[in-house]
Amino acid sequence: MKNERKNNTRTETRLIKVSSGGEKRLDIYLKEAVPVARNRARAMIDSGTVFVNGEKQSKYHRLVRCGDDVRFDFQVKTGIEINPFDKELEIVYEGNDYIAVNKPAGMIVHPTGYGEQDTLVNAAANLKRGETVHAINRLDRDTTGIVLLAFDKKKAAQLAELIKGRNVYKEYACLVHGRVAGKGNIEMEISNGGSGAKCRQAVESGGKSAATVYEPKEYFKGATLLKVIIKTGRTHQIRAHMKFIKHPIIGDKTYGDPQLDEKLLGDNTPKRQLLHAGLMEFKLNKQLMSITAPLPEDFKTALEKLSV
Repeated sequence: MKNERKNNTRTETRLIKVSSGGEKRLDIYLKEAVPVARNRARAMIDSGTVFVNGEKQSKYHRLVRCGDDVRFDFQVKTGIEINPFDKELEIVYEGNDYIAVNKPAGMIVHPTGYGEQDTLVNAAANLKRGETVHAINRLDRDTTGIVLLAFDKKKAAQLAELIKGRNVYKEYACLVHGRVAGKGNIEMEISNGGSGAKCRQAVESGGKSAATVYEPKEYFKGATLLKVIIKTGRTHQIRAHMKFIKHPIIGDKTYGDPQLDEKLLGDNTPKRQLLHAGLMEFKLNKQLMSITAPLPEDFKTALEKLSV
């Protein structure tokens, strides 16, 4: 993703959500994530262009944890681009300099620095809409639904500011175990619950504030289809909160119960959590935008199975 050129290099900006592992020094994390030599990672920090959760960093030993957002600029040789990935995208909205796509399960949004070239951003680069591709919001690898992608730096900044200011309404659908009696509002802090590779989050005091509102939309045999609205955007927020109220999302291998999934759905047991970002609304240039994305096939199959 190219931002500006200088001589035979360009300055590239990346935003990475730390998705695995325990605590790690910032200089070591950058060394592995870019990847670069450790002295270059330290030079990046010294330059004042490394931010963690929006705060500029100056200490090499600052610890990063699973769930942190790490943004940094670094110089790369001109010509090293994100390779276009030939995969058809389901575009649910096309605007000026940006699109909304219905992200499929099994795809991460953007490269994390470990050489992935089959991400949503790579696929968007294949559309050849512009010189840059900016992912405005993120979803977990196996969560489906709306992701905004901008092809212009100015548009990306405008959309990102809406997200940062919590001026975007996001509505999810999830299928959970059991019968959820009625509407509810979960206001429980979430923190990194451990150093395992699955990046499990814990609902406990002392973490980051998190607010989730849910409402039953339809009841099925042994399950409830929920409409969920998040007022914050913490890592695995909906998944962790659903587990907390003892209604884990069906198919969630980290926070759910695979044996219960199998008992409920048998051969139709999903291979991932049935969580879908189906609606996004925001005002852009005084115009109300309302974007929807249909449920994926595995979600619909589970609903049909439980309707019998």
